[in-house]
Amino acid sequence: MKFTLSFAVLVGLCFSSSYRASAEEVARCKAADYVLGSADHNYIKISGHKYVPKCLRIPVGATVTIDAGMVHPVQGILERGGVPNPLVLKQGPSKKPVTERFTEGGIFGYYCDRHSDDTGNKMAGAIWVDGLN
Repeated sequence: MKFTLSFAVLVGLCFSSSYRASAEEVARCKAADYVLGSADHNYIKISGHKYVPKCLRIPVGATVTIDAGMVHPVQGILERGGVPNPLVLKQGPSKKPVTERFTEGGIFGYYCDRHSDDTGNKMAGAIWVDGLN
């Protein structure tokens, strides 16, 4: 019993302290869902109640503009895996397009403040930034 409890505590600590976002954990984007973007400027547009592309994969240094407006204000999903999400706007959801140049790798989620929430359900998406050439 003592060994089992200690082992369970150790396993729990390992999983909670080593949590790291993966492509499958943000805005319901699975690795196969990501569309390869440009090393320069990329655009995420709104089509109805969806972002297109919903899941975008870009190299470090690329820039992305996410469309937004009165009906679809955009906000970043809170940090996952220890890398701050540059799309989280301190002033609140933006009703104007948001442009960001990504200087660090990670997976950064975003959502429509009126048609989703920071869990990434419904009208949401993710940008996977990695060292692709």
